[in-house]
Formats: sequence, structure tokens, C-alpha cells
Amino acid sequence: TLKSRDLPPPKEQYFPSRLVIPVTATKGHILHHFKPTPSGNIRYDVIGGDDVVGVNATGYLFMKRLPVFNKMKIGLLMQTLKTKRNSCTYKEIMIEWPQRLNSIPKFVEDKVELEIPENIAVGSLLHKVSTIDETPVLFSFMNPCLWFSIDPLTGWISISAPVDHETHEQLEVVVVATSSTYPSTNSTSIIIFSLIDCNDNPHIFNQELYNVAVKEDATVGSVLAQLALTDPDKLRDVLSWDTGDSTFSVTSDLELVLSWPLDREKIPSYTLKVTASDGVFMATTRVNVLVIDVNDESHRCLNSTYSVSISESQSPGYLVTTVLTSDPDLESNLSYKLSGHGAEKFSIDNHGEVRLRHFLDRETFPEYLLEATALDPTHAEWSCTSRIYVKIEDVNDNSPSFTINNETITMTEDAVMGMIITQLQVLDFDEGLNRQVQYTLIDSSGLFNLSSDTGILSLVRPLQSSPGSMHSVTVKVSDHGRPTLTCLTTLQVIVLGMNDDPPLQVSSHLHVSVSEDAPAFTSVLQIKAFSDKISRKFSVIYTILEGNGHGEFDVDKQTGVLSTCKLLDFETRQNYQFLVLATSVGDSSLTSYISVNVTVLDVNDNPPRFKVTRYSLQIREDVEVGQMVLKVDADDVDSGRNGEVRFTLDESSRRNFAIDSLTGVLMIGSQLDRENIAKHEVLVEASDQGSPSLSSTATITIDVLDVNDNPPVFLHPNSTAVLQADRLPGWAVFHFAVSDADQTDPDSSTPPSFHMVAGNEKQMFRVDTDGTLRTTDKLNVRLGDGFKLEVKVEDGG
Repeated sequence: TLKSRDLPPPKEQYFPSRLVIPVTATKGHILHHFKPTPSGNIRYDVIGGDDVVGVNATGYLFMKRLPVFNKMKIGLLMQTLKTKRNSCTYKEIMIEWPQRLNSIPKFVEDKVELEIPENIAVGSLLHKVSTIDETPVLFSFMNPCLWFSIDPLTGWISISAPVDHETHEQLEVVVVATSSTYPSTNSTSIIIFSLIDCNDNPHIFNQELYNVAVKEDATVGSVLAQLALTDPDKLRDVLSWDTGDSTFSVTSDLELVLSWPLDREKIPSYTLKVTASDGVFMATTRVNVLVIDVNDESHRCLNSTYSVSISESQSPGYLVTTVLTSDPDLESNLSYKLSGHGAEKFSIDNHGEVRLRHFLDRETFPEYLLEATALDPTHAEWSCTSRIYVKIEDVNDNSPSFTINNETITMTEDAVMGMIITQLQVLDFDEGLNRQVQYTLIDSSGLFNLSSDTGILSLVRPLQSSPGSMHSVTVKVSDHGRPTLTCLTTLQVIVLGMNDDPPLQVSSHLHVSVSEDAPAFTSVLQIKAFSDKISRKFSVIYTILEGNGHGEFDVDKQTGVLSTCKLLDFETRQNYQFLVLATSVGDSSLTSYISVNVTVLDVNDNPPRFKVTRYSLQIREDVEVGQMVLKVDADDVDSGRNGEVRFTLDESSRRNFAIDSLTGVLMIGSQLDRENIAKHEVLVEASDQGSPSLSSTATITIDVLDVNDNPPVFLHPNSTAVLQADRLPGWAVFHFAVSDADQTDPDSSTPPSFHMVAGNEKQMFRVDTDGTLRTTDKLNVRLGDGFKLEVKVEDGG
């Protein structure tokens, strides 16, 4: 810092030590004028001052902005230029600013009401507060505020945290403006923010499930159910609806209505996934619609399901089954049609006989689920359907085949007895015994042994062969089917020589495990070959000689890191046996052969699979509790706990049924009642014990057959009839109306019978089979002016 004593100041120049800013001063006010020297070559600079004052080239000291202080010291540097000897002077000047008395900030608006959307982004500017006078002020909130912040200098209010209309419809802050005078003064302004509701909350149905029953002759437009939604937002956008089936629709009043005529014979029930969307959020509920039958005199199918097993070797024309129907009409002229995946391989004639149309292949389609529909040509709306489950039985028509045929493998001349050479892999697309295989060694010169179960080929005695010699090994694989099918392969075993130098040192046998879900290019292990008997430096190159199957693995030639090249599959192959050659690069070639065994570990990547995913059967309603209904089967190709299957029922099915979790045997859990529930849809879930657990489901449709467990009931237990004298015998006096909750079969049921229990001692009345009370003689008042009859009705069960 230069002091005034360092260099002589310009002559006749006056430097004030104190300057007072007038109260009325504004921006640009001149504080002092420094007179120029005769030469006029002086430069002025202000040091410090927070940019409140400035000086121009002509020596005018002026205000650049209003200060926020009472006193402040600045420095003035004056420099003489363009002389033989440059000189400068530094002076300090005290700047004082007396404050206005009673200067209280005044807001432009004492109260402001604003509207902001509740989804406004954090950081958005909302409103700027300001005061009328030019006195500098600082802005702040009277109380801490979570949602807003204010810039103390500019007065801009911004959003600092998300706001929610559903929590607060209105937010209020009090802004304080504090003057910079001493003592300071302040004033306040109220800012009210009204939050505009936005669609930021999902609407939900009040019920997860609606159960609806409707008669099949209900007219289009009938209201089936009143749906209900809850939405926290007050202003809900217009909803768009989807029921998943054009038969039904939803009105703007949330009424589920019928949009298309129903036909219970075609579709007895619907499971609708009703979706309501407002363009942002979507809510779903499930609606079960049960279609109630009306008396339309349609024909019916005697059996709802047929289960048939046929061999895949059967020829076209073979009779699979016959669909049986019954029609109350005297003349029946029904036609039949088949549907379902693979229905084109079967035919059905007008007698309901289902026959093979083409040859079958179990390996392509192991089962078929067909629907046979019986139609009445005169009434298109009358139809019934029977399900036909056709299981194809396997015949031994696929030979086992080697995954690699005529493989060439190598081994060193010093191979020891018991060394595993390779493991053969085969595929057989049959099932059961037809798929189980056995390995047989046909020709091996007595050098090798082959495991009949695993297909592992090993050395049983020393080679005693020169390098380069070759041994042929012929292997036969046979399945256990009838007739037995076989396949042959020939292995070429090449003997490799050993280098005279001491071999590279490495673990002779390495074993590692890798999970089948390991991604491609996962490092499995690192093979390191070395020699501590040779001092010279050398590098090693690693090569997989055999056992790599379809290229699932690779070894880094430089580092010896063995890694996967593609995804593995435990269910396809569980073990890999590699022979790796390590060769040195240098003055002499050193080699070593390393046997690497990689075991693939199973992960739970396969859910249990039901052999049959849909069952249909009929059971009587008087079946005893605990009685076995059927047994479901499910397989899981995973191993260990990943392949252990447990069976469970859904909550609604557990009310009437139970299942053995281990065997899959479905049993009656509680007494059935056809008059209460005539059909049960039982959902069975098969879950494995892996983590996480995987599962699949099968559906069992159970039609409950009626038994005679309800007595007939008079609709009018006590009735009065007026008799007229002199009526001829046979006059109809009264008709007894009877109902029976049990189901009646129009083809085989016996009509109810009526019996006079009391009051007909003179045999004046009889009851016909249709319930009509008739006279047997001409009535006369002398016989009595009234009769009290007691009648009993019995059903034909």
C-alpha cells in the first residue's frame, strides 16, 4: 500500500478526510471534485467502498448506488502521468450517510392472493414483493416456511418443496421487509397461495371383486352392477372404460350394463377385468358374471368332459370317443363341430363320433383339449359343448442320438489308469422308459472302460503307445423301450508325446462349479502353469483340446482364464470335462495337460408344469367329506428344492375342497350343496421350493350332480276353495302348486304324487297327477256345507 509520504503529491491539491452524503442524495450524486493540476495528467482510482462510490477521469467523486451503511472508509489513489518522473498519492476518506428518521419500509401491496398448481416444479419463481421507497431493505419470512423461500435482496418468492392440494388447499406466508437503517424498521405483507388441484392421485375401486348373476334373457341395456370409485382429487378427469369383452360396458354413472345378448349355453360365465383410466392413472377390478339359464328347451350334452388316451401309432380313422347328447324334442337333427388347438387332426360326424383324421406325434403335441359343440339347425342359439381331453401315449419311435458324433479326443502318453477321458452326452425325445438309456462299449482294445449309466469313458490300463498313435473306440447307446432303439458312435483317441524337458507344473485336475444363470463371458477359474526347474523366462499359451461341447467355454490363451461364452443350461447339461494344453513359448517347448471339470449348478428358472391344465368332472352332492376327487400332476425340471412341488388351493376353493400338498390329491373338504352352488371352479397352484418360488396353475371345473335331498313344498300350504252344488263329477275345484329345489330330469324323473291323508272319508274328491283337485260325485249340501282336506305330496326320487 502506497502512503502519501512515499511520493510528493501534486501541488495545490486538496484531499478531504471526511465527506457526508446528504439524506436526499440519489444515484449519481457528486460528493467532491478534485481540481486538476496545470498539466492535467492525473489518474484517479477508488480503493474499496463496496462499489458505492466512483471517480471519473475529470476528478469527480460520485455515488454509484445508495449505501446500506452509516460509515465507510475508502481509499483514493491519485497518479501523475506523462512526466519525467511518475508520482502517486494515496489518501483515505471517511464517507458518512446520515439515515432518514422514521424511515419505515412500505410494501407496494399489503396483501396478495395468488393461485398456483399443486404440481408446480420446485425452484419455480412465484411472486416478487417490493417496497415503495428506495431505502434498501432485506426481505424474510416472519416464520420458518417449509414450502417457500425468499431472496432477501430481490424479494423473489420461489417454491422450495412439493405442495399437495389434498393436504393443504391454501398456504399463507408473512413477508417482512427490514430497513438497513439504525435502528432498523420493518413492515409486513401477507401472501396467500391457493393451490389448484391437479390429477396427481390414482383412483381406486371400492371393491376388488364384484360377483354378478344375470338371466340369459336379460335385455340389452340392463344394469348388472353399480361400480364405485374413490379418488382423493376433487376434479376427476373424464374416465375411459374397458371391460375386456364387448358384451359389457360401463356408463358415465359407473353402471355395468349389458351391451350384447347373452347365451348361457355358449358362455355360462364371464370374468371381466374392468379398467378405468383418466389418461394418467388406471384402476382395475374384477367382475365375475354368472349367466343364469332360462327354460329354452335346448338339447343337452350328457357328459361335460371326456378323457381319452390313445397311442401315437394309431392310424387315421381310429375311433377316439363318442359325444353323447339328449334332446327332449321328438326329432333331433343335431350337427357337431370340433374346436380347440389341433382340432384339425380330428373329425366328428353327425352321430358324435370323433375319429382321427391324421397321424399323431406325441413329441410335437403330447395332449389335445378339444371342444365338441352340438348344434340345433332350427335354433342357432341352442347349443351344448363337451370338452374332450386326448392324451397321446408314447411309443418308442425316437432313437437316442449323440450330441457330438464321431468325436476326436487326445491324451498324453503318460496318462494314468483311472483318468477320465470324456463323458458322452445323448438326447432321446421319448418319455419314460423309452427315454432312459444305457451305454455299451463295443470295441476299445481293452484300454478303456465305459460307465453304462453316466457315459464316462476312462483309462483302465497304461497306453504303451508311441506318440501319434490312434485308438478307435466304438460306443453303442440303447434306450429301454420296446423295441429297443440304438445309436453308434466312434471316438478317435490320439496319443500325444511328452517333452524331454521337465513338464510345466500345475494342478493335474481342477474342479469348479458355476451357476447356470451366470451371464456370458463370466470368468470361472484361472489356470496357471509354471516350472521352478528352469531358470530362463518363458510364457505359456493355453488351449482347450477337447470337451468343449458346443463352444460353451473359452480359455484366454495368454492368461489361462477359463470363462463362459454363452448362457448355460443345467437341464441340458450338468457337467463339462475339459482337457487343456499348456505350452511354453521360448527356447524349448514345455507342455502340460490339465484336466478341468466344470459342474453346472441349478437355479430356479423353471416353474412347475401341470400335465393337464384344465380338468372337468361331475360329482354327486352327497359325496362324503374326505372323499378323493382326482389327482393332479405337475413336474419341475429343476433339481433339489428348486424341483420340489407343493400344491395349494385358492381361498374360495378351500371352503369346499382340500388338497394334499405333496401328492396333489384333491378331496372333499366340506359337504356340497347343489342348490347353493351348482358348479365349482377350483384353482390349483403348483409351487416349487426355490427362492424365489415359481408357480403355475390348473383349473378344475366340477359340476355338482343333484340328489334328492329336498322335499317338495306347497306354494300355498293353506288354501280355501269355493264349492258349487250340482256340479258334474270331475269338476276342477283347485290346483295344488308345488316346487322342489332339487333338479329334475325331464327324460327320467317321475312327477310328484298326491295323496289324501284326511277329510276325504266319503271319497268325494281325488287329486290328479298334475295337482288338480277334482270331484268324484255330484256335490250336495246334505253331504255337508264344507270339507277340510289334508293332502300330502311326494316327489318321484
